[in-house]
Order: sequence, then C-alpha cells, then structure tokens
Amino acid sequence: MKILNFFSGLATFFCVVSCSSDKVTKQSGEDEEAKKLFQGVWVDDDTEEAIFQAKGDSIFYPDGSVAPVYFEIVGDTLVFKGGTETHYKIDKRTENVVWLHSLNDDVLKLHKSDSEDDIVQFKSSSYSPKIYTEVTKRDTVLNFNNERYHCYVAVNPTKRKVVCTSYSAEGLSVDNIYYDNVINICVYHGTQCLYKKDIHKEDFGKMIPPQFIKSAILSDVVFAGIDAKGCKFDATICAPEGSSCYMVEITVGFDGKSSSELLEY
Repeated sequence: MKILNFFSGLATFFCVVSCSSDKVTKQSGEDEEAKKLFQGVWVDDDTEEAIFQAKGDSIFYPDGSVAPVYFEIVGDTLVFKGGTETHYKIDKRTENVVWLHSLNDDVLKLHKSDSEDDIVQFKSSSYSPKIYTEVTKRDTVLNFNNERYHCYVAVNPTKRKVVCTSYSAEGLSVDNIYYDNVINICVYHGTQCLYKKDIHKEDFGKMIPPQFIKSAILSDVVFAGIDAKGCKFDATICAPEGSSCYMVEITVGFDGKSSSELLEY
C-alpha cells in the first residue's frame, strides 16, 4: 500500500549502503530533449506534496539532509546515478505529467507545479550532509594492581565519504552522505606511553565482511575496563543509519601489544 506522506517514508527507509566516487558516466542514448522538458518541481497527484525538483543534471529533494542525485532519461527509463544506479520505467510522459513505475511496483503519478509554495521548498533547501565537525576526546584514569594507567580516546572526523542509498515507500532512491571517523587510542602507564594508534575501520577487515566494512563507518571506541590481560576498548563499526553494527573488543596489553576480538553483530 502506498504511503501518502513522502517524508514519513524517509523515516522508514531500509538502507543499502555503498561507496561511490564523484565521477558519473553518461549513458549513450540519453534523451537531452526529454531532460529539458523534465526540468521543474514535481508534485504527487495524490498528496499534492512536492517530491523532487529536476534542475540541470540533478534531482533535488525538499529535505536538505538528502543529497542531490545525477539523473538521465534514456528511452522510456528515468535513471538515477547515486550511490547505486536505479532505473524507473516511465509509463507516461508529457511536458507537465509523468508516471513512474517505482521499485516496489507502484505507479507514482506526478505533475509539474508552478506554485510558489512548492518552488520555495527548494529555494530554502540546501544540502547539508550529516557530519561530526568537532574532535571528541575522552580520558579515563584508573589503578590496577597498585599501578596507575591513563587511557585516552579521541574521535576525529574525516572527509572520507560513505554514501547510503535508501528507498522510500514510493520506491524512489535517495542518497545520504556520511563521513567516516578515525579514532585515536593512547594508553599510558604512569608517564610511559604503552600504546598509541589511529584506529580505522579497515583494521577489522579480517573479522568483518569486506562489503560491510566498505559501506560502514567507524562509529565510536569507548573504554570498557581493565583486567589481567590489559586495557579493553569496545569499537563499533556501523551502517551509517545505525540499522546494523559490529562490536570489536580491542585489548591493549601491559606490554604495549594489542589484539582484537569480535564480540557481537
């Protein structure tokens, strides 16, 4: 059953995450004239809500947290080239009407709007990706067997993009862009530095499937405790929208050597 409110559909996305470069390959046979006619704000016939705006080579959404996506019209198909390439059969197309056969087998009926109320949604909407902008630092001081230890964790945002391609209840794909973290761990015994390392998600490639690593972010590392084996930290590697995570325990031994163990999925 079609969900009427497009934005409530956004909240119930299932996430198919993949890394993509900024390079877009144009298909041969693209209908440039159809793309020109497709320019404008398109509104759902049923809800009268603005769904997207076609502007130049890109599709823009009213929600500023959703990344624009490159599009083409090839024959009777609308092609979105984002984190994944998705194709929508065009059942009907005129200058002011388009019917799209969506991925969930519904026909999404849209009409072009010249209402200022619809157009202004895109004038005020600028894409603002989800990103940590500040370094987060935590430190823990503790005693074990009458010895003093000091553990530091610093979460450092990076510019490494992870693209999460999601699909609305209406079957349209949208891209959300996230940024990975590099997390630094330091362990001191008194004034002596036992261990210092930048942790990357790729460090866990032997225990987490490569495809998941490629499309995930290193979400956090937290101090978990100390025992006879050393200082323990829990690292979480998650799909960007938090639908699934792996947790890995990092143990820093008193000899300064580290080991990792997969705790849970």
